[in-house]
Amino acid sequence: MRSWTRPVRLAAAVAAGLAPLVAACAASRFDRLYEAGMYEKAAEVYRADTTLHHREGALYRSAMMHALPGSPVYDPQQAREELDRLLVLFPGTGHRASIVPLRSLLGEIVRQRRDLAAARTELRRLTGRVRSLQERVDGLEEGFEGQRAHLDSLRGENRRLIDMLRVRADTLRRLRTELRKLKAIDLRGVSDTTGSGGPPRL
Repeated sequence: MRSWTRPVRLAAAVAAGLAPLVAACAASRFDRLYEAGMYEKAAEVYRADTTLHHREGALYRSAMMHALPGSPVYDPQQAREELDRLLVLFPGTGHRASIVPLRSLLGEIVRQRRDLAAARTELRRLTGRVRSLQERVDGLEEGFEGQRAHLDSLRGENRRLIDMLRVRADTLRRLRTELRKLKAIDLRGVSDTTGSGGPPRL
C-alpha cells in the first residue's frame, strides 16, 4: 500500500513546490510584456493568472496600462477599479501619492464618458422624435396640398356658378323688362279698342 502512496505524495509535494515558481514565471512574463509596452498581451496574461490580482506591483501596472489614454487596452473604469482594489489590499502602498489624484482623474473621466453616452442616447432619441415629427409634417403638407387642390377646385366651381347666376340674373332682368313692355303694349291696345279707356262694351 505504501509502495504506491509514496510517489503520489511526492508528486503532490513537487506540484505544491512548483506552484509559486510557476506563478513567479507568469508574473515575470507579465512584467516583461508590460515593460516592452505590449499591453494587449500583458492584459491577457494578467486575466489568465489570478495570482497576479493579489500582487501589489502587478495590480499597479495593470491599472497603469488601463489608465494610459494611448494604450490599446485603455479602460478608465477598469483602471479605477484596479486602483481601488490595490488600496484595499495594500493600504500602505508606496504608490498612494500617485494613486489618489489618478483615481480622482479617472473618476472624472468615467463620469464624463457616462454623461457623453447619456447625451448621445438623448440625441438619438431627439433625432428620432424630430424625424417622426418631420414625417407627420410631411404627411400633413401632402394632405394640405390635396385639400388645397380640392379647395381650388371648389373655388373654381363657385366662380362658374356665380358667373352663371350673373348671366341668369341679367337674362331675368331682360325678360322682366320685355314683359313690362309687352304688358304696356297690351294695355294700350285695350285702351284703343274701348275709346274712353273704360272697360270694353259687350
